[in-house]
Amino acid sequence: MRGTMKVWVVEPPFIEPGMPYPEIHRIAHAVNLCGHEAIPIDANIMLYRSVIDTPINIKDRDILYRSFGKAFFIDNISLLNKQELSDKGSTGDMSPELVSALRNFNMDELERLKKDSLERFSGQGTYLGHTQYVCDQELLNSFLDYNIKLDAPDSYLSLNSFENGIDITSPREIFDYITGQTNRLIPLFEKYLRSRFAQTDCDRVLIVIREQVQLLPGLALAHWMKNYLACFVSITGDFLHQALRRHFPYAVFQCTDEVIMGKIDSCLEQWLSNKTPALVLRVPSELCNYSTCQLSKKKLLVPGFMPQISTEEYFSPYPLTGGVISSKCYWSKCRFCGVSCFDTHNFSYLAIAELHRMVKKNIEKHNIRHVQFLDYAIPPGICKKMHILNNLEIRWAGQCRFEKQFTDPNLLKSMYQAGCTSLSWGFESGSSVLLSSAGKGGIISNELRSDIIKNSFLAGITNHLFVISGLPGETDEDFKETVKFIEENDDFIAGIEVYPFQLVPGTAYYSAEKADNNATEGKSNDWNFNIKGENRISDMEIAVQRADYLIYKFSYLSVRSQTHDFIEGHLAMIRTFQGK
Repeated sequence: MRGTMKVWVVEPPFIEPGMPYPEIHRIAHAVNLCGHEAIPIDANIMLYRSVIDTPINIKDRDILYRSFGKAFFIDNISLLNKQELSDKGSTGDMSPELVSALRNFNMDELERLKKDSLERFSGQGTYLGHTQYVCDQELLNSFLDYNIKLDAPDSYLSLNSFENGIDITSPREIFDYITGQTNRLIPLFEKYLRSRFAQTDCDRVLIVIREQVQLLPGLALAHWMKNYLACFVSITGDFLHQALRRHFPYAVFQCTDEVIMGKIDSCLEQWLSNKTPALVLRVPSELCNYSTCQLSKKKLLVPGFMPQISTEEYFSPYPLTGGVISSKCYWSKCRFCGVSCFDTHNFSYLAIAELHRMVKKNIEKHNIRHVQFLDYAIPPGICKKMHILNNLEIRWAGQCRFEKQFTDPNLLKSMYQAGCTSLSWGFESGSSVLLSSAGKGGIISNELRSDIIKNSFLAGITNHLFVISGLPGETDEDFKETVKFIEENDDFIAGIEVYPFQLVPGTAYYSAEKADNNATEGKSNDWNFNIKGENRISDMEIAVQRADYLIYKFSYLSVRSQTHDFIEGHLAMIRTFQGK
């Protein structure tokens, strides 16, 4: 390898393709600062675009009907082949033109309808409102699913999910699938990505696995590039580090040449100089040493970043990009939270002047005025400085914790004036007792939290709440407090996102559970979220039941606010900006 390295920094499939995510661009920028050449490559949007741009052809009418039926939530889609189902029958959100095209297998008309939807999702078309948006999304999901199923019959692809029946928390199941004859991801990569990756002109491919849903496709992509394209492949990521700390299957080296643990920033300069730092593992014999390896905590070279690229390829009615301001959650003490496990670097954040420069450059070069900040929680201190963005006329959304600073209505008003139109709050539970035992920190008083979301709403900002059902120790009375809070404040809430509690390895709750129960073989073979303590199965069932209850009871919030879809959740900012 030559002195100056050329690195491809790759985002693997399958992630919501509504905007570029910042991590591969942040890492590429850090590599460039070290004097080497890095090229960020979003394999996710490449694959999505290749699939959707493939002209539809009728190879299997049953699959075609099932794909459109699933996307439009129609059980009796097979009746389209019969005349007893009229164009005005039970066809969901399908237009008469779509019904006719499907019934007559009119490929030219189907392609025209797809083209019309894509134009409205191109950032250049005319956004016709929520109803049209939903119809367009369902139509595009139909095409995605059909084209995927022709090569991978057991898989399902839509704009916000990929499913193939593999348990992504089971290492044995993942690696058996990736290295076995039933792996249908390899043919997909061969068909849709080979032309983009065939001319390999880099020294290393670095695949960044940011979250659990990327684990299977990320490792499969690594396996494909290593064994089919003969690339030298590295994998890294905070989530990967936490997963492999607990259980490191030797089969991982069938998929990759090396594993970089934790944030690559910890060993970036050594790695680029072809040294072998302790955090870079290349052979199974190094696994024993890793279990006791301590990461060197330091500030990231690039704590925050906003991709400086065009968003035309992404599926969004408006030019929209993701961004991060800070390196990690500034609190990182919640006993339930997997983010608190990622203790691999110190908290740091982007200088507000640098953030202003990046936003301004995006406007000037790409006309991007909509930003989704993906920080785990934007620190209040940064929120107080957001007024520097006032003159840029942008719209942005982000996530916050309930903190004392937000009890000041003037702060929320200034955030609105700086372009903030939507905030997602870490609410978790309506029980202050439960929040206290969970180490939530910040404000846990329901009265003060109610004041915050009310003042946020009055400032012009839409509020979304993250809720966790079944936190350890949650009683019926605790759960009723959650229901009561949402009921009493529903005028100020645009939607809720509910998760049943899951025991995440590395968290304080997991450590306590592990101490109380002897590890079983099943637990030692799990590497993430489906950990079941021997005495917790009934509790987990209750958590799921309570989550389902909240989702059903408060579904009207999303319907009323029209923000229940992943892209629209980001784009609600434009519609809710007081008529602008």
